[in-house]
Formats: sequence, C-alpha cells, structure tokens
Amino acid sequence: MSSLNDYLAKHYGSSSSKKKRKSKKDRESQPAESTYGVNLVIADDDDSVIANKPSPPKEKPKLVAIKPRFRDTASSWQTIQQPKALDELAMDQEEQPVIAEGAELLEEFQAEQRQKEEERRRRKEERREKAAKPKEAKQSADYQPPANKSPEPAMRYGLQTAQAVKEDTERERASYLRKLQESSDEVSGRGAQTVYRDPKTGKIIDAQQMLKDEEDKKRRREQLKEKQKEWNQGLVQQRERAEELRKLEQVRQAGSAALESDLDAEQRAKMRWNDPAQKFLENKKPSKTNKYPEYKGYAPPNRFGIRPGYRWDGVDRSNGFENELFKSQAAADTQKSQDYAYSVADW
Repeated sequence: MSSLNDYLAKHYGSSSSKKKRKSKKDRESQPAESTYGVNLVIADDDDSVIANKPSPPKEKPKLVAIKPRFRDTASSWQTIQQPKALDELAMDQEEQPVIAEGAELLEEFQAEQRQKEEERRRRKEERREKAAKPKEAKQSADYQPPANKSPEPAMRYGLQTAQAVKEDTERERASYLRKLQESSDEVSGRGAQTVYRDPKTGKIIDAQQMLKDEEDKKRRREQLKEKQKEWNQGLVQQRERAEELRKLEQVRQAGSAALESDLDAEQRAKMRWNDPAQKFLENKKPSKTNKYPEYKGYAPPNRFGIRPGYRWDGVDRSNGFENELFKSQAAADTQKSQDYAYSVADW
C-alpha cells in the first residue's frame, strides 16, 4: 500500500486522503476556482526519451497592455476572456501573453489625459492671441487700391452730438448716391418701364391698352349722356334742333351774305304759344314751319309746347302729369317770391 502511495505521489502528486474539511462559510466567501491557465500533463514512460532532445530557443514573452476591466464587488477576480477549449489550454505556458499591472495602465492613462489637456490649453491660447490681433486683409503682390475711392470712416456709436449725426447721415447719403450713379442701368433700374399688375390676379397689365380702354369708356359715357338728353326731348324739339343746326350751317357757308334783317324777319314770323302779344297780332303771317293746321281754341299746355291738331275734339286724354308739373312749378315760384318778400320786410 505504501508503494502505491509513493508511486501516486511521485507521478500524480500527494495521495493523502486527509484533507481539511472547509466549512460552509469558508466555501461561500472564497471564489470558485477557475480552470483558466491550468495545464494538465500526463507523464508516460516515453517522456524521458523526448525530454533528452534539445528544445528550440524560446522567445521572450511579449507585453500586452490590457485596459482596466470591470470588477464585481462580490468577487476580486478579473475576467480576461471567455474560457477556451482543452486543446487551447494545453498550449505552452510560455507562449501565453503576459498581462501588465493595473498601476502601469493607470499611469499611462493619466499621462495621456494630461497631454490632451495641455494640447487643448495650447490651442485655446492660440485662438485667443489670434482674436486679439487686428485682422489684416490678404492681398496679392500686384493688388492696388482704387485711386478714386477714399476709405470711408466707420460709423460712430454711443452718445453723439447733432453735428456728428448729421455728418454720418450726409456721408451715407453721398455714398448711396455715388454707388447708384456708378451702377449700370440694369442694376439701378434707370429707364426701366414700369410694370403694372392686377391686384387680384397678379397678371401684368399693358399701360397703353389700359389708357385706351379708359378713353373708350369715357367716350361711351359722353355719348350715353347726349342720348339721354335727346330722350327727354320731344319730337318737335328734336326737329327744331335739327332745323337750327341746318340754318347755322347755311349761315356759316354764306359768310357775310346773311343779313341781320333776314334773321329778324324769320324770328318775327315764328309763332309761340306763350307769346302775350299774340292776340294783338291779327294780321300776322302764318309761320312757315307749320306743316299741318292746328287747333284754334284753348288747349291745355304741355312741357314741350306742342299744340293739338285741328281735328282735336277738346277732350284731355292725358294722365294728368302735365297739370301736376305746372302746379308744382307754380307753387315753387310762389314760395320763392314769398320767402324773398318776408326776408326784405324789415328794410
């Protein structure tokens, strides 16, 4: 039995079955053992032959910087990567990467942050110095400022006197007028034709056509007024008006040959219904303008002065408008005369 224990202790470690029994509290406080990094080696009798062979030179381990990982408060273990398969775990321990300490990584991180802060502060100082310097316009070597344009003074701000405000206003106006004169006709709008638009539809309106339409409307209104004047006249008045125009045309063509005596004789021969001296003219010649015989007796007057024909039977067949018209005119004349008499009664 001792030989078996010695063999197991030599090849597979201690075979002592006496193990310290851990309490439940100790098992809960200690973390579970990880299988990462454990190399399982099974030694055979042939290992002595392979071990005598010279091994190739080993390379120095490479340092790989690992950023700080998140640590759980319940466990102090650090998770590097997922567990690997058994064949990967069987790799040589010397070929595994060496993990740098967390303190070195922290120092590198702090140094990098300090470097970034210094770079940020340096750029801020450069921008501040650049803003403090006066701006200089970039000009080419062959650039020459125009001789006829003098630099204008800048606008003054703050409390100003009336003279300063007046000078600034005059300078701005002179600058505006100079730019307007120097600009072309297309830009300034000199000589451009005014464009009129309809305020409702926005369509362009031709000014010439609009003026022509207005003249046509005005002419039609005048013609309508003349026609309305003719509509208010009777046929007799229209004939008399035409006769007067014909006579005036004859006088104009005859020139000085027409004597005043002819015109006087023609006016004397004309019969008027409201002539107060008509009853004294017994031997008066009949007017040449009458074409048909008229009624010799009394006839009610009318506004056109037309007398009835000789066949009238004396019956008034009108609607009474003429009588009412003459009554209203007579009442208006009477009221007017009474008002005048009352106004001058105290003189």
